[in-house]
Amino acid sequence: MTQEILTTITTSDALKALCQSLSGETYITIDTEFMRERTYFPQLCLVQVAGAKETGLIDALVGDLDWTPFWDLMKNPKILKVFHSPRQDIEIFVKMAGFVPTPLFDTQIAAMACGFPDQVSYARLAETLTGTTINKEEQFTDWTRRPLRPAQLEYALSDVTVLRGVYEALLQKLQQNGRTEWLAEENAKLNDIKTYQVDPNDVWQRIKLRTNKPASWAALKALAAWREHEAMRVNRPRQMIFKDDVLSQLAMSLPDTREKLEGTRGFPKGLASDRRGEALIGLIKEAKKAGKDALPPRDDRVSLTPAQEDQLELLKLALKISARQTGVAARLIAQNGDLEAFVAGQDTPLRHGWRAETFGKLAEKLMTGKTALSVNGLVEVL
Repeated sequence: MTQEILTTITTSDALKALCQSLSGETYITIDTEFMRERTYFPQLCLVQVAGAKETGLIDALVGDLDWTPFWDLMKNPKILKVFHSPRQDIEIFVKMAGFVPTPLFDTQIAAMACGFPDQVSYARLAETLTGTTINKEEQFTDWTRRPLRPAQLEYALSDVTVLRGVYEALLQKLQQNGRTEWLAEENAKLNDIKTYQVDPNDVWQRIKLRTNKPASWAALKALAAWREHEAMRVNRPRQMIFKDDVLSQLAMSLPDTREKLEGTRGFPKGLASDRRGEALIGLIKEAKKAGKDALPPRDDRVSLTPAQEDQLELLKLALKISARQTGVAARLIAQNGDLEAFVAGQDTPLRHGWRAETFGKLAEKLMTGKTALSVNGLVEVL
């Protein structure tokens, strides 16, 4: 057996050599280590990448690295990029390079198609599929400190070397079950760059506000966008600017003077007394002029009749049974909103493709009495 080559990358020449070595691979495994506890944007510390024989740990804190060869590798359409739950990893790459690495393979989504539970951990996958126990002692280490200790390097290395076995085991299961095409729809979401970009004008939607006052909703939208821009500007988590509950209080009470701002519970001391306070007061005063068009759209959830509510509960149970019988995570097949739309007769993913074959057609039979639930699961009605 050929001994695996490990390279720790601290120079541009070494990074170029590693990427040239990996350029002939059919797939590579990738992971990152980063810190973001006190920053808005994640601080990339280390990139781990592995091919069939060679593994590189790229020190991202080396300020003069030329990343061009790595980005070329990430763009190479002939090389599959294998991650586990890669949203935050790709978010970093999008910010650094402005594109999503493709083609992608997410082992977490693949695991759901192979019957593993929602949000299955990497450690569990590794142990189940490869028999490898991942040592998580270094999981919460400070990756900004240099030099990195041998234990840190070993932990970082295992994330991508073990991932090769995880990927190959999942791929084999998918091929055996005829489910490789199932991932295309899910991967389309991963490939969309908008998945990783935050629009400050949309973040208000994360905050709950119980009021019909247009001014409060207008203030919520404006203040949430201001906080997001400010968090980006100073590179601090949005909650360090001021917390969500403070944002809700501001939107409800609409304080339009420095004194009123400072009197808001939890409002940061000193924030009201500088130009930022002036900006907030200006936004609140403007929000007070808002009309009904500032109100959020009406809840567009499906309105079901009592009979349809009963059908919905039946489908929820049937989905659990079907997921267990077919060995697919229920959440990958359908979520509550999909089931509600299905019961209401609307067009949903359950009426198309593999989801229709796996559960949609069966659900239709269940609703029309051609399939029934029994103590033994789902049975055809003659």
